Amino acid sequence: MALNIKSLDDFSPDSVARQVPEVNKLLELREALTALKGPMGNLPAFRTQLQALLENEESREQLLKEIGLVSNK
Repeated sequence: MALNIKSLDDFSPDSVARQVPEVNKLLELREALTALKGPMGNLPAFRTQLQALLENEESREQLLKEIGLVSNK
């Protein structure tokens, strides 16, 4: 894997992670879930349902497609 390094800042963990497609998708998912957590994070039913979706691989893939983090194959 070739990384694009132009400055010392490109060696930061976040910069390196953004250049690795698989890791970048996980970071995007984390950011999307964090955004959801803000307004709805205190609702136990929402958290329970979200956890169930993330634990099931098929549901997780569907969720990723719906929020635009994975392209349809």
